[in-house]
Amino acid sequence: MLYLFDKFKDITGLGRLSRRLKAWVVGQPRSTRRWIVMSVDLLGLLFVMVSLIYMRIFAAPGFQAPTIRTILLLVALPFLSVGSFRLLGLYRLVTRHVGNKGLLRIAYSLLAAIMLWSFVIFLLDWRGSLSILPRTVIIAYFFLGWAMIFSIRDLVRWWLRDRPIIEIERMEEDKKNVLIYGAGEAGLMLLKTLNQSGYYNVLGFFDDDKSLWSMKMGGFKVHRFDQFDKLIKEDGVCEVFITIPSLSRLQKRKIIKKLEPYPVNVSILPELADIATGRIQISDLRNVEINDLMGRDPVQPIQELMQRNISGKSVMITGAGGSIGSEIVHQVFALNPARIVLLELSEYALYQVEKDLDKKIEVLCKFQSKFPKGTFVPAIVGVLGSVGDEDLVRNLIISHKIETIYHAAAFKHIPLLETNISAALKNNTLATAKLARVAQECSVERMVLISSDKAVRPANVKGASNRLQEIVLQGMAQEPNSKTVFTVVRFGNVLDSSGSVVPRFREQIEEGGPVTITHPEIIRYFMSITEAAELVIQAGALAKSGELYVLDMGQPVKIDDLARQMIRLSGKEVADDDNPNGDIELKYIGLRSGDKMYEELLITGNLVGTKHPFILLLNEAPTLSPEDSLIMLKQFDMAVVNDDIGKIQALLVQYVEGYSSYSEINTPSGKMIEAKEGEVVALSSFKLH
Repeated sequence: MLYLFDKFKDITGLGRLSRRLKAWVVGQPRSTRRWIVMSVDLLGLLFVMVSLIYMRIFAAPGFQAPTIRTILLLVALPFLSVGSFRLLGLYRLVTRHVGNKGLLRIAYSLLAAIMLWSFVIFLLDWRGSLSILPRTVIIAYFFLGWAMIFSIRDLVRWWLRDRPIIEIERMEEDKKNVLIYGAGEAGLMLLKTLNQSGYYNVLGFFDDDKSLWSMKMGGFKVHRFDQFDKLIKEDGVCEVFITIPSLSRLQKRKIIKKLEPYPVNVSILPELADIATGRIQISDLRNVEINDLMGRDPVQPIQELMQRNISGKSVMITGAGGSIGSEIVHQVFALNPARIVLLELSEYALYQVEKDLDKKIEVLCKFQSKFPKGTFVPAIVGVLGSVGDEDLVRNLIISHKIETIYHAAAFKHIPLLETNISAALKNNTLATAKLARVAQECSVERMVLISSDKAVRPANVKGASNRLQEIVLQGMAQEPNSKTVFTVVRFGNVLDSSGSVVPRFREQIEEGGPVTITHPEIIRYFMSITEAAELVIQAGALAKSGELYVLDMGQPVKIDDLARQMIRLSGKEVADDDNPNGDIELKYIGLRSGDKMYEELLITGNLVGTKHPFILLLNEAPTLSPEDSLIMLKQFDMAVVNDDIGKIQALLVQYVEGYSSYSEINTPSGKMIEAKEGEVVALSSFKLH
């Protein structure tokens, strides 16, 4: 029969018209297709209603012409029915595959429309307008309307039976086959949201809880992980959502590691504390970041240390728009300061951090009654300028009565500073010395310098300038009449900071590669920005004056492994000798001028444990006396003013232990040791494997 009908279409030309119409419908946006289906449903239900009215009223003997109100009331029911379909989600289902769920939804949508229609008529006492209408019409409308809506979808399925696969997939609203990892409450909430969105086809759950295996949650089976490979190959799973917000970072890493070999995109729900509404939305999901794999479980900060130099005080952050500086700004804002002065050389960076604070202030003002008693909105002062401008800094400290300074302003891109040596020394070392001197003259209570592991036996100008910063502050701390507490906090790379390899790798992956690595064996220490900022604030609070603190950075990371993980987490494969058909190639470009294979955190001295397990005190003697420090600064100042690169290099070799220009220093590295408060750990115990 279908064969004869198809032949008839070809002979009459209807087949060509039908194909064009199908191509037009399939090519329309999703919203347009939805309106087309709604219009067809409305016409079908109107046809059912008119047919019933004709059969039960117009064909009956003694016909009484209906009033305008009666006709409007009857015609309103199909419109109300289509509205009910939309509200109850019928149009979010794939039109061609209604299934049992769709049949039930059609039935209770029609029933809801009829009940609402009847209730309105009864409420407005319009029953007289329908006195000529037998009740069987409404009953028949329910059953015939249900059959009509189902038939429309069956007809669509038949009509589209010969469309190409790619167009059928578009008709099915480009749904992605997905799995949910975690069959708990959060997983069920996400399942409901995914079903309502119409963009995802959930195939089931995975969970590590053996008691849930083979059970059904929300109508979907909970699978064991060893079935994952089969589902990916047979059902084309392209995305996995991890919905266990209570996971520790170690547990999260284990799950992500299991998923890493598979060609799927992995998204994850935020921490439990971030889900405050009790309702999960798709926008709550985020892509798995390298932070999830490399960061350790955070240690709860010691609140007394966090608040000691901030709460109720006037605080200045230099380099406030940078990666570390902006995070310190947000941490300080949450600790109830009286005033925050943001000193930043970059106009755009200052604009961004002020904009972020404006949002926080808006929330704080709106919901201030819900915050703890004594919480107030700090004054925010954004200042565009350089740390090396002594007059500006002095004016800021005096006029705003600055009590605490966090000094995060520094140039840090190694290759740039290798070719701009004078600028590096002027901004990093000499400007820091000017800031410290003004802070000392104005009796600022505390100044905390953020240093780098590159200051240890540096192979580049950036690291050498950091080491000189440390020497300068240690020298000033020895001055007998100084009322300012100077301290230095030294740590390694920060994940996702502007100077980190992570943003560069991410950009290269988005561009399709290659991902460039200096050397296959190069390693670095990494820490999350949030953890680094918290530890800097706490270390600064521990200081008495002149101390240098080292942060426990955990295990060092091989940059080659980091790049491969980032590629796999993006749903792509590494192209190498083992997999020549992969998506993204790794390219080794060789060490740049100033690069080191390994970073260190110590030069000499012993590590002493403190109140915080990740903050260690470096017990070393100051390198220079205050007098020698002043002599050194004058020498560098003169060389920088004259842009005498040879003199600067000679001074760096003279004053910075281990520095040698254009050197490559390969020092083994290992795990940071643990030290309890007051426990001294000799450098010889700092085993490097």
